[in-house]
Amino acid sequence: GVGDSLGKAAGGALVAVLKGDDALQSAVADELVGVLRRRAGVDRVTIPLLRVLDLLFSAGALAAVAPAYPASPTPVASELADGLRSELKGSRDVAKLCLGVQALCHLAALGPGPAAPGTMMAAAAAESDSTPESARVSAMQGVLALMVNRYPRVRRVAAEQMYV
Repeated sequence: GVGDSLGKAAGGALVAVLKGDDALQSAVADELVGVLRRRAGVDRVTIPLLRVLDLLFSAGALAAVAPAYPASPTPVASELADGLRSELKGSRDVAKLCLGVQALCHLAALGPGPAAPGTMMAAAAAESDSTPESARVSAMQGVLALMVNRYPRVRRVAAEQMYV
């Protein structure tokens, strides 16, 4: 209907504006993290936020915050991963959990940060909350937790998203 076409047009316009402006990408990511914190547990806010995150990650419109694999993500990505994990923890809404899996999988695919994987520096980075590595680790832990969720559909979506 009209709502669907309006949503697609608005999403396309948002992606088009964000793709060319790294500062705007950072500002939008900061605001999304802020909304996730302020409205934690309010499904009528967080479910659309999860849809927007999936759209932005899929289109590459948050490349300044969460760049492709070899590059290092920003600390905002770590805050986003932690916010997503806390939002999904204990939720019984299957649709929300499936959307959360998609967003977490985008974050789990981020680059390793400045330390090479398998080194002592990488192990230390994984334990610290302020490093870019923690975004990937936190997202991966969230996805792995959802792979053993009580709902078969959530487990299936998590497995499929990790495979892709």
